[in-house]
Amino acid sequence: MNVENTKDYISFYESQKDAPLVMLVHGFPNNALMWQEQIKFLRNDYHLLAVNLPGAWLGEEKSFQDYNIKIIGKKLAEILSKKSDDKKKMFIVGHDLGAFIAHEVSTHCSENLGGVVYISGMPATMFKKRLSSITQCLKSFYVLLFNFSCIRKFAKNKASNQLVKIVYKLSSVPANSFLWLSASKGFGAIDLYRQMTTHVFKVDDNEIDTNNSLFIFGEDEKFLNLPTESEIRKTQKKSSIKILPGGHWLPATHPEQVN
Repeated sequence: MNVENTKDYISFYESQKDAPLVMLVHGFPNNALMWQEQIKFLRNDYHLLAVNLPGAWLGEEKSFQDYNIKIIGKKLAEILSKKSDDKKKMFIVGHDLGAFIAHEVSTHCSENLGGVVYISGMPATMFKKRLSSITQCLKSFYVLLFNFSCIRKFAKNKASNQLVKIVYKLSSVPANSFLWLSASKGFGAIDLYRQMTTHVFKVDDNEIDTNNSLFIFGEDEKFLNLPTESEIRKTQKKSSIKILPGGHWLPATHPEQVN
């Protein structure tokens, strides 16, 4: 797969194929390489676009506005539009924070959207409704901490390796996993957390999504309460859920089941 850099600070891996189009959106603290098992499995049957979000590829500095989730969603939708045609079916897959972005992309897509897959993540509207849950707030306390610029700066410049060790060990990521190789660079995208908070509180509480949605979670998920079908259907009319063995980084730790 080739890497293409756009003028709008977003780069992506691409497999050229006259086939349904699948956009893969990583979470934090990763980049497009976290999808390597899915890329190997899908690239012969799908036209893949594995996105590198701002700051996540080389840990490069970006302006704070570059991390605005609505702007990122719109730009990714523009990329999808350029890579597709009127007849090509499109799918969007988001992991972790990438799930918020995947949903935002879907709001700009045409009737050719086949569906959205949320892995260890969910749309912002659904997460906002969870803020009344004490257990979810306790699991997500780090999001509040990352709203302070001094903490984001310290995490990115001084403590990225230590934080990676903590979150990966919590999620039972094996010591020999390829995830360890690139995660510290992914801390360049930590400003996504501040923008995520703004995005969550601005979304419409009554938004109902009519796209086909698949939720994939690990039974040992440490950062999010496992969703139920009744919870999902409050905001996602056409949806299903799969609970797999494993923790938060299922695409890398349990690729066969995810694929």
